[in-house]
Amino acid sequence: MKHLNDFLLLESINLSVKAKEGNTALKEVMKLLQYDPRVSHWENFCQSILERPLFSLRANDQAAIMIAHGRTSSVRDLVMAAGRNTQGITFHESEQPVLLLFIVGIPHELSTEYLRIMGSIARACGNPETLEKLLSTENSHDFMTTLSSECEG
Repeated sequence: MKHLNDFLLLESINLSVKAKEGNTALKEVMKLLQYDPRVSHWENFCQSILERPLFSLRANDQAAIMIAHGRTSSVRDLVMAAGRNTQGITFHESEQPVLLLFIVGIPHELSTEYLRIMGSIARACGNPETLEKLLSTENSHDFMTTLSSECEG
C-alpha cells in the first residue's frame, strides 16, 4: 500500500498561496505540479481538474477545505499538490472561506487508492487539532509530517 508522501511531495506544497479567488488559487496550486515527471501532458491534466466538480469539506464554522481532482490518462501515478491561504480563498462552492486546497490527479486504474487517500485527508482535516496544526505549521516538511501521521495512523 502506498503512503501519502508517495503522492504529495514537499515541492508540491505551498503554504502561502497568494490568490484569494477560487479559480486563480486552483491554478496557482496546480502549477506546483507542472514539472512533475508523473504528469505526462500538462494541458490535459489541468483540463481534467478544472472540468470536474470541487469537493468542499466544512472544517469548522469559519473555514473549509477544498479538494479538486481529475481522473486522467495525463498522469502516470497519483499526484497531489496542497496549498494554504490562512486569510481564506473564496469559492462559490463553499459558504466558508477555504483555507486548505488540495489538487489530485488520478490515473484511471488507481481509483481505489485515490478514494482511500481522499478519505484520509477529509478525516484528518475534520479533526480540529490536526486542522490547527496544518494551518499553523511553519514549513512544508512539518505540514507533510502532520498530514501523513494523521492519514497513516
